[in-house]
Amino acid sequence: LDMTIRTFEKRNMNVAAYFGWPENGDFISKIKPDAILNRSHGRFHQGQAGVELMASKVDAPLIRSLSLQFDRKTVDEYRSTKDGLRGPGLSIGTVVSELDGTIAPIVTEGLEKDKDGRKRETGISERLERLADRVEKWAQLRRKANRDKKVAIVYFAGIGKAEFTGAGLNIPRSLVRFLSGMRQAGYQ
Repeated sequence: LDMTIRTFEKRNMNVAAYFGWPENGDFISKIKPDAILNRSHGRFHQGQAGVELMASKVDAPLIRSLSLQFDRKTVDEYRSTKDGLRGPGLSIGTVVSELDGTIAPIVTEGLEKDKDGRKRETGISERLERLADRVEKWAQLRRKANRDKKVAIVYFAGIGKAEFTGAGLNIPRSLVRFLSGMRQAGYQ
């Protein structure tokens, strides 16, 4: 955690670290962050109630920082294969946290062996720099007027002449409503 905080502070970003569950939503709503970095293992804050609380009180992207801790891999072991995250690291780190609205997951920490062969947690400096880049860009995007933002909407209908539907939805009608809502929100 210290390496993560230092990475952001050297870019003159204000960092507020907190631990615990019950008061997270109130604490975060008081400091009004530009972005939230989620490092929790499991649901972020009170499950679905926390998701609703965050959506109603905090308007900030929730970005996911991942650890190799659940895979018990050292950073060198992780880099030596193309396996990526597996098992609990994948399910807890990405799938479960996505239920809470986290975005842009990136592995930023793992384990390293000390001189006695014991594994201890360590940050991955180039990954932390990439994470800090992402957070800066999300913060800049939040400050831009909607009319100045560029948005791409991609719909993949499948192969062949399949109907223009997704999960039974009428895609053209849904897109018209969605785009109308964007226009009302100030997008060009």
